[in-house]
Amino acid sequence: MRRGIKVYHRDFERRCFELRDRADLIVLETKCRNCDSYYLIDWPIMHYIKRSNLTPHIPLNGVKCFECKHDNCIIIP
Repeated sequence: MRRGIKVYHRDFERRCFELRDRADLIVLETKCRNCDSYYLIDWPIMHYIKRSNLTPHIPLNGVKCFECKHDNCIIIP
């Protein structure tokens, strides 16, 4: 997964390190399908596990793009 990230590797690693004591969260890379922005989010791991059986092209509920403010963000597999 780390080899395929689009955001800076350092930022991904830093965020994972910051959340090392939070077993309930996972760091995910997302992409806005509207403006093609990439960024990291902290996502509850139980939501991720439930969603892992679904296609990653379904937008995440409640996650809005920081750039264009649309809620059309998908997980980068």
